[in-house]
Amino acid sequence: MWSRATSAGFTLLEVLVSLVILSLALSTVIPATLISYRRTILAADKVRADLLAQSIVEDVLLTDILRAETRRREEDGFVWVVDIRPVSRVGQRGENTAKLVEVIVEVSNGASGDLISRLSTQSVVANQ
Repeated sequence: MWSRATSAGFTLLEVLVSLVILSLALSTVIPATLISYRRTILAADKVRADLLAQSIVEDVLLTDILRAETRRREEDGFVWVVDIRPVSRVGQRGENTAKLVEVIVEVSNGASGDLISRLSTQSVVANQ
């Protein structure tokens, strides 16, 4: 009679089946992880661009004479454009009127050129 020895290991078929199951599980998890990673990077870029835009607006309002102009600069992988536009005059005719200006900051990705953030504010500037 034939006697069969008991084995303590796995058969080749069991190992192959477990590898197929593992590869199917990983094929659904890895793309979802990559999508989450890309979205996290985009969100981090958006926050950095928003902070840069806010900082630029504060610098312009605190330090510059607000005359109509457009400026462009690259910084930290971002390209930002500041556009200062007169909106209207404030005050009565004959008085020393002030002017209302709009400050627009657009921050885009330096590599792709995609617009990431746009910030707009208005300020009253005294005539000098």
